[in-house]
Amino acid sequence: MIIFGQRSSHIASFTIPAHNCNYCSTEGQMTMSFYGRYAHVYWIPMFSLGRTVVTQCMHCKQVLEENQFSPTIKDTRELLRPETKIPFTHFIGLGIIGAILLYVTTVAVF
Repeated sequence: MIIFGQRSSHIASFTIPAHNCNYCSTEGQMTMSFYGRYAHVYWIPMFSLGRTVVTQCMHCKQVLEENQFSPTIKDTRELLRPETKIPFTHFIGLGIIGAILLYVTTVAVF
């Protein structure tokens, strides 16, 4: 039995002081969080499936998904996206497989 699936890990969070909450209209309480999704086999990350972004109001705790963003929040997301890199650990399984294949091929040659 092979256990596989997908998970997410937190990459970074930024406070967005220029935006108001759509629900409670509190100013300066919005936080934008970036999460990296990855595929895993036996809970070992194999490869990245991309990033997701959510915003949360720290006052009323309302969470907005990417498809609910206003145009100004989308612009802010695009400005912050280069600051969030996909972690190397999301590809650790591919590195392990590559190391095993390299070892097997070098042992077979000698």
